[in-house]
Amino acid sequence: MLLPLCLLIMVRESRKGNELLSITVGVQIADGWRPTLPHCCFTGGRQYRRPPTKQMEQALQKNLVDEEALEIIFFPTEEYMELYPLLIAAPPDGAPPEHPQRRCQGAAMPMLYLRHSRDWALCKPFILAGGLGVLTEQLADPNLYLRSQALESLARLTAEQDAFDWIALQHDLEPPRPPGAPPSAEARRLSKALFLLSHQDVLVKYLLGNREGSYPGGSWCALRLLAFFLSWLRLLHTPDRLLYLSDALLSALRLWQEMEGIPEEEKGLAKTLLEDFGRFPSAEQRSSQLQASQRLLQGAKGGGSTHTFSHTQEADPAHVVGAHWRIAEEEEGEGEGEPLHAKTG
Repeated sequence: MLLPLCLLIMVRESRKGNELLSITVGVQIADGWRPTLPHCCFTGGRQYRRPPTKQMEQALQKNLVDEEALEIIFFPTEEYMELYPLLIAAPPDGAPPEHPQRRCQGAAMPMLYLRHSRDWALCKPFILAGGLGVLTEQLADPNLYLRSQALESLARLTAEQDAFDWIALQHDLEPPRPPGAPPSAEARRLSKALFLLSHQDVLVKYLLGNREGSYPGGSWCALRLLAFFLSWLRLLHTPDRLLYLSDALLSALRLWQEMEGIPEEEKGLAKTLLEDFGRFPSAEQRSSQLQASQRLLQGAKGGGSTHTFSHTQEADPAHVVGAHWRIAEEEEGEGEGEPLHAKTG
């Protein structure tokens, strides 16, 4: 426990004028400490003594003083959390080590991981400002410290979030909805923010990439997040709760369940996913089936028909959303990202 104590002491010495607040935050940071990531604790102490005010001004395109920079990083309001995606974003490809975005990222990402991602009131504005997509882009970062913080934070905001039920789309602080009633406008916006990751092909690619060569425990966290996202997407965003995975994704799950040196629980989850989604044709097989069905129908009508299947018919031509799955075209157009059961009219 020496490392969290060092951080707590540094925070107290830096904020003697407001010691009670510093003690509270220090304890919260210490409680969130993990022995495998001591770098976070040292980084937090350094950034507290010397905030990257100038670098943050460039990232946020606004004038700041040190006190405001400290407040944004360590004690953000909900309004300040809308700025956090800009702070944790990765620097441009090929950027030099002294690029200002690296300093912003190094200051903000550990605090998001250690503290802010545990406060749902702060998480909501972060998600609605595009935070999930920014975290996703860093799941393949060569810096395993940053990668671990991004992956663990993303999992905490989604698959492991207790304050918001992504399946029921009902906040635990809201009054219970009558059966069949649509979720609140805020819940719909949060759902859409998560759904937009389905258009971000790197999500599955990077999660699969953490199967090997990740930080300790990274493959297990990535698999849990993959299981959550695929199950959530299938349950709320497919007409018949059918999600066809690509051959590549199914093959990756086969390899995952046969990996050596991982917990049996992790192997079991990979096997369960494979058995669950592998009951149906792959995305490529489904595409071939639908094309063949359409050709037969056109041939039966004399070859000149321009008929396309309705989404209410069994042979529904799927819309390719990403390289790893196919879902029905009902998700297109206005209302995209809205759960099917919540649609009206």
